[in-house]
Amino acid sequence: AMSMRKNFTTVKQNRAYAYVNSGQYQIAIAELNELIAENNTMLDYFIYRGVSFFNTGNYHAALADNTTAININPQYNRAYYNRAVTYEALKNYKAALEDILKAKSLGYPANEAYINKLQSLANK
Repeated sequence: AMSMRKNFTTVKQNRAYAYVNSGQYQIAIAELNELIAENNTMLDYFIYRGVSFFNTGNYHAALADNTTAININPQYNRAYYNRAVTYEALKNYKAALEDILKAKSLGYPANEAYINKLQSLANK
């Protein structure tokens, strides 16, 4: 499909998501960079790129992408959850706890054991 129409956005985004889901994070990041250059208001582009950045150890870039997703849609619970996990990786436990609680308040099925872990770490 890509060879038939180079700017076929749906195919590009599905391919980028497939790269993320198959663990090909660097390729996914490159694809998502192109998609974001074309449309910087598409929430899922930032979510998937944030996951890719996180899995390559680039936590600050993941944090930025999740924050952008939250700015696009402040009610998107997955972005808060992803940002909580990223804050935890950065050892910012208080921010992680705030975000996991926000995700839960927005309906994300947050694990109570994870919340308790973050509460314990945030209180140290």
